[in-house]
Amino acid sequence: MKNGGQLVGVSLLNLMALFGQLIGVCLVLVGLVLLPLPIPLGMLLTLMGLTILIALNKTIANSVKRFRTRHGRFDRAVRKVERFLPPLRNTQPDSES
Repeated sequence: MKNGGQLVGVSLLNLMALFGQLIGVCLVLVGLVLLPLPIPLGMLLTLMGLTILIALNKTIANSVKRFRTRHGRFDRAVRKVERFLPPLRNTQPDSES
């Protein structure tokens, strides 16, 4: 079953990345469900899940970057928490100056 650090053609690193993405998606989904509550737990969970997904998946990072470019209010909210969640810095919209 185990052959040179691989499990049936899937490396342990790929398996860990897949598990990380699954955790990220779960956090985002739970966060979105809790978003309407007055306590900002939903926003916190959503941002934590998004941060995990951005760190592990370039496509999601590019999607968030495009979303931030189009939605200034969302971009301003993310800028406030970027210093606490460093992978979000990779999604800063390109300056047009």
